Amino acid sequence: MKKMWIPALLLLLGACSSLDVNNHNEYNDRKPVSAFIHTDGALAAGALEPVQIHVLQNGEPYKIQEDIKLTLSSFEKVTIETTSMDPQEDSTPETFIEFPEDGLYRLRADIPVKEHNLQVTKRIGVGNLTQREQQKLNAKQHSTPAGGHH
Repeated sequence: MKKMWIPALLLLLGACSSLDVNNHNEYNDRKPVSAFIHTDGALAAGALEPVQIHVLQNGEPYKIQEDIKLTLSSFEKVTIETTSMDPQEDSTPETFIEFPEDGLYRLRADIPVKEHNLQVTKRIGVGNLTQREQQKLNAKQHSTPAGGHH
């Protein structure tokens, strides 16, 4: 029985000595990336409206390497349109979206951040809203921190 413990102990010690202690420090030093979707004031149905995606790390612009996917859906989560935004070298990614009619919408951005995918959603009211739609729009939105774990 003692003969089996010695090889097992040597194997365990050998495996532990090959661990990279810097992995833990590198993981702890990662700074979270955050993002938000910006639209201008009052939006009108049928018009091309500008939409910007701001991606930040420690309050500074974070450079995106890959396309950002934008999905426009009804408030009931029925997809209306999906489009891609090219990453911008020297500015904030911007595109134009046409909202088909007055009402509530959800705009979701899927943003590739290193080996993760950051998702940000914004509720948007377009044109003249009913009182019920206005209440839904003003209800507290939940956001998820963007640390890379989903």
